[in-house]
Amino acid sequence: MNNRANETEIKEAPILSVGYKSPFLLNELINAMPEAVIMADPDFNITGLNPVAESIYNLSLKDAVGKSLFNLIRFEILASPLSDAIRQLFDCGFWCGEVIYYTPKKQKLYFDSRCTLIKDELGNVTSIVLVNNNITKKIRQQRELLQVEKKYETVVESLSEGVVVIRKDGKISTANKKAIEILGLTKEEATGKVVASAVWKAVKEDNSVFPLEEFPAMVTLATGLEKTDVIM
Repeated sequence: MNNRANETEIKEAPILSVGYKSPFLLNELINAMPEAVIMADPDFNITGLNPVAESIYNLSLKDAVGKSLFNLIRFEILASPLSDAIRQLFDCGFWCGEVIYYTPKKQKLYFDSRCTLIKDELGNVTSIVLVNNNITKKIRQQRELLQVEKKYETVVESLSEGVVVIRKDGKISTANKKAIEILGLTKEEATGKVVASAVWKAVKEDNSVFPLEEFPAMVTLATGLEKTDVIM
């Protein structure tokens, strides 16, 4: 029997051009984003807004296009002057930071803002895209928590009993003034010390050594059970 090899002609695959990007797909992507997106030319004149930006800034795309971002939207950059932010944007191609936006009703909205330059094939800046994530709720929660912590600290410091806050790793996180007096340490010396440590030289009522594994704080951390009326 004669075996005949099959010959297959291998042709080079055509090169596909991927340089073209559909503006319709880009617009759909931007419009679907949950952040407020502002597009501008290199002089910061607005060229586009997504629906979230229109809602937050109370602007229509029709009224905003062609107008200066700085004249249309009143905002303040935290931690650095506006001039420094613009310089970094054009030097590095991007900038990010927190921004306060002032609404027409003089309310403050906080944003985590990311600003990026868009360049053509020759490296020329064609547009600027600003993506703003509304973090107002997060900032307010942080401030409320800080206020609660301050109130708690005031109450604890005024107590006549010694109060020691211990982390899950068994180290002292903080202590009030009375506890510091009892321990005979400064607050700086007490902070970070391990509660169950021989350096405390803790004893029971009968002057016998208090075993480290029986320290009330360590038992509570290990079992989750409350320990009360323990004399050391």
